Parts: sequence; C-alpha cells; structure tokens
Amino acid sequence: MGIFILMFFLELGKLDTEIYNYQNNNITDVYKLTDNIFYTDIGLNLNIAKIFNIGGKALIYEVKVLQLNFVPIQANFEFDININISFLKIGYIHNCLHSIDNDIQFKDLSRQVGNSDKIYIRIECEEKF
Repeated sequence: MGIFILMFFLELGKLDTEIYNYQNNNITDVYKLTDNIFYTDIGLNLNIAKIFNIGGKALIYEVKVLQLNFVPIQANFEFDININISFLKIGYIHNCLHSIDNDIQFKDLSRQVGNSDKIYIRIECEEKF
C-alpha cells in the first residue's frame, strides 16, 4: 500500500443567480443575472501518509455566448495545506478572486477581486457504524 494518495475532481454546472438590494430591511431591487452562467470547478489534492495534505482548486465562471462558445468572466482559486494529527487538523488556506476582462461586456454581472488567508485548527471525529 502506497503512502501517496492523489485525488482529482472536475465539476461542471450551471448557475441560477439573483442579486437583491436591501434598504431598511426591505428589498428595493432584484437583479436576475443572465441565464447563461456556467462554471467549471477543478481541483487536485495530494495526501502523504494520511497525515500531510496539499491541494488546490480553480473555480471558473463562464458565460455562454454561442452554441458551444463560453467566455470566462471570473476565476476563484484556493490553495490548502494541512497536517492531520489524531483528531486535529491544522492548516492554512489561501483564497483569491480574479475578474477576467474580455471583449464581451456583461453589464449585469457582478465581478469580484480580492483574497483571504486563513490559518485554522479543526477538531474532526470519525465513527464507523
């Protein structure tokens, strides 16, 4: 039995998104974003000896403009590294959001740019029945 476990995933999907504006606890505006928003979520994780994990993923949002033509508009990236010791997981996660500029303008789409760093300690328990 090897000490290295490599995990890969690919997820494809379609989003149904609305944006609400609130003022004094009342909804003032509702924006229905385009029905043509799709996403691709792809990731890779390496586990070493069931103790050390390192991985990342990319979540890309696309807009369908022709029958089989998709234009990326947003990219969200995540990098995760952690150590599992008994029931404790100690780790670090970096997230970053990047708007993708292109020639096609979508005025009704909200785009985000930013990043976050998280250092964490998580208690995990597993029970087999």
